[in-house]
Amino acid sequence: MKKPFGAILGALLAEILLVTLILLGGLFAASYFEANLVVWQNYGILKYASGADAFWMGMYLTSDALLFVILVFLFAEVVLFLVRTAAKIVFKTVEKTMNAPQDKALAFVKKISLLSLFRLMKINTVKKGIIAYVAVIAVMLLSGWIPKAILENREALVFRTFETKNLHSKVDAPDFAAAIEAGTPYDVVIEAGVANVHLYQVSSTTEAKLYLLYDEERILADYVWEIDDVAHILTIHVNESQSEYTPYVDMVLPSVEIYLPDQLKIADVTIDIDAHGSVTIDYLSFENLDIAFKKGDLNIRQVKDHVAKSVTIEATDAMLTIQFDRVETLELNLIGTRANIRARAIDHLLKVQATSGSDVFMYQISAESLEGTFADATVQFREIYAPTIDIEATGSSLVYVNGLSSYPYLNVSIRTNGGETSLRGLPDDAQSD
Repeated sequence: MKKPFGAILGALLAEILLVTLILLGGLFAASYFEANLVVWQNYGILKYASGADAFWMGMYLTSDALLFVILVFLFAEVVLFLVRTAAKIVFKTVEKTMNAPQDKALAFVKKISLLSLFRLMKINTVKKGIIAYVAVIAVMLLSGWIPKAILENREALVFRTFETKNLHSKVDAPDFAAAIEAGTPYDVVIEAGVANVHLYQVSSTTEAKLYLLYDEERILADYVWEIDDVAHILTIHVNESQSEYTPYVDMVLPSVEIYLPDQLKIADVTIDIDAHGSVTIDYLSFENLDIAFKKGDLNIRQVKDHVAKSVTIEATDAMLTIQFDRVETLELNLIGTRANIRARAIDHLLKVQATSGSDVFMYQISAESLEGTFADATVQFREIYAPTIDIEATGSSLVYVNGLSSYPYLNVSIRTNGGETSLRGLPDDAQSD
């Protein structure tokens, strides 16, 4: 009796482990699949190319598609291997405990594999398998390297737009030695019509590096930067005359990349992109940040062990990815924007306004107070804690889930009008019309 019981217990533990691995593997594979489906959508840009450019760009995109297919195949095969292993354990345990042969079942389980596709193609030996593997990898790599080299040589617009590669560049290197020695904080003001802005603070020297990447001479002619040593302001103007942008038709977006000395104190940062562009901020210690931009991506990662006073962001038809460790006040005005935001500690106010189809996901945040106004938006708040919560949602989908039921809430008011609302871990005082 002990032997069957031991076999069953061992099989049960093995099954629990395998099911856990299957779920994790499946979740990882599904996440990768969802995140990289864009490789198929990328083929849509071929309508902006013609002739040889279209052919080589198609080959270049096929390299990414092949890599996607190969990885999905491998993920699926790993999950199926775990499924086969779990099934074998079950049937072999049945054989031992019930003395009932499970040959047919085990034979069927062995066939649960994508490798059966190779057998149908007569790839049924190790030698043929190796040849097929090398051929697929060679096709994938060569279809990427060769077209890329040709497209770069041709300066193809569709390729350069896809990879954001400009034709020309200019660099300036203003010296902030005096400001660093005196400990004088500087403001940074960047104004653009259509442009990408990258702002970093990583240099260990006293010189900053200001890069302008551009295609057209008019961009260079309109580019202005200046340092006001009296008001202590670095101001940059780039491509303010352009009021609209069509990807793959207009020339590649100009970019301004600013690398400031890490010892330079930064007070206020103001970035305004009127028509189209993206913003990337990393390794930057600032006091106040004010950004307004349209039709691009915003990526911000805060320097650890630094507390920003205030961050205000207005985004239209954009995508946001923000990570803050600590900030005193965070205000977001999102219009038709998709946002993924984590800001662990907000000393005072977290204020979010989302409208016009915005999709907002915020998680792991504590604040003194939370104010939210949503209209025609999809909002998910997960583990967002604040003693005072005031939310008004109209025609929106609101999911608010907290796991700490003992959190000391003071005043929670959630008012909804239309749409769907799901609340968990909050005081049950929401009002719906």
